[in-house]
Amino acid sequence: MKKNQKQGRGKKKALLEPLPKRLQLARWLKLAAIIVGVALASVIATVAVYCWAYDVQVLKYDMHLYVEAHPGFNIATDAIWFGKVPPTATSTRKVLLKNSNPDNRIAQIYLLGDLAAWTSVSEQKIPFGPNQSTSVDVVASVPFDAPFGYRGGWMLIVFKRP
Repeated sequence: MKKNQKQGRGKKKALLEPLPKRLQLARWLKLAAIIVGVALASVIATVAVYCWAYDVQVLKYDMHLYVEAHPGFNIATDAIWFGKVPPTATSTRKVLLKNSNPDNRIAQIYLLGDLAAWTSVSEQKIPFGPNQSTSVDVVASVPFDAPFGYRGGWMLIVFKRP
């Protein structure tokens, strides 16, 4: 009996003996390669999901208006020029919006700056089909007590997936 017990202990002792350093290094390298592979795959998946979900295009247009006693106009197309507008009067500009993407988009319009309080748009949230376009009226209404001078602002148009 004692012989069998000694042989059994010998087997356990052989299993618990450390592996040669070369095999230990191979195991650690294999484990490191698996960890790096999983990390790289998760980064690629995260970037792909982020790019698909947050595919956003932002357009910014300057808006200009002069409060003057006599009306005047400006037909330049580099910004939204309302021209010279007397108090209690309005000035309207049409802005053509186009979805140049091959898939559906929603355009959300934001008005910012000094002129934003006086400005409105005919539609603020516009659904677009692929390569569809529409025009939006941008109206500046000058209040009766507005001081003469310049007012400026911006119109932001954010195109995003529905």
